[in-house]
Amino acid sequence: MNEFRFLKLAPRALLLSCRAIALTIMVSLMAAPITRAQSTSSDWTFLKEVNGVSFYYLLSDCKGNQTLLLRVVNGGPENVAGNWELAVKTDQSELKLPGLLIPLEGGKELIGSCEQQDPAIYVPLRISDSASLELTINANISKL
Repeated sequence: MNEFRFLKLAPRALLLSCRAIALTIMVSLMAAPITRAQSTSSDWTFLKEVNGVSFYYLLSDCKGNQTLLLRVVNGGPENVAGNWELAVKTDQSELKLPGLLIPLEGGKELIGSCEQQDPAIYVPLRISDSASLELTINANISKL
């Protein structure tokens, strides 16, 4: 009878252990610093400014893949929100990628990085020659 009691308690103990491990991993990830694509602010190329919000891009090597990273900077003191469409054109193709700017506080920035692969600010590229790359961005930004 004790053997059956152990079997009933074992799944509960296993579940509690799994929850503890998951919580530990979540806390570790939340405490980890966000790296900025291993670059300095001078590496970013200005793309466009709309209503005090500046858009920059950086071509970076993320784990062996050429990647386009975006940086969105709210240069004003007020919170803003909006959306954009980034057109990425090469000799072979053209992509149109939407982005959504959920409220961004005044003076803050949203930075694409190899570690945080947010599809709005992290775009893997499959091109051999970045010289043929053309970028345009259309944005609608409003103050909150």
